[in-house]
Amino acid sequence: MDDIKQTVGHHTYFNIGAFDAREKVQRNCPDGWRAGVKIGSEPLPAGAVLVGQVKVHHGDPPYPLYVYPAA
Repeated sequence: MDDIKQTVGHHTYFNIGAFDAREKVQRNCPDGWRAGVKIGSEPLPAGAVLVGQVKVHHGDPPYPLYVYPAA
């Protein structure tokens, strides 16, 4: 999993939309990997690897950014 973290890199964003941040992470994903952002209480997909976070507005909680293998 360290290989995917090196490939994708660490991403920390502020004052952009959560899904905009997800798209920025997706640009760094190799074939077969997808980027996601955890907003609710849903579990992360199997094999997910955390690669950063995004805070949309000051005072918001950070939303984790992750990548996972596409099925």
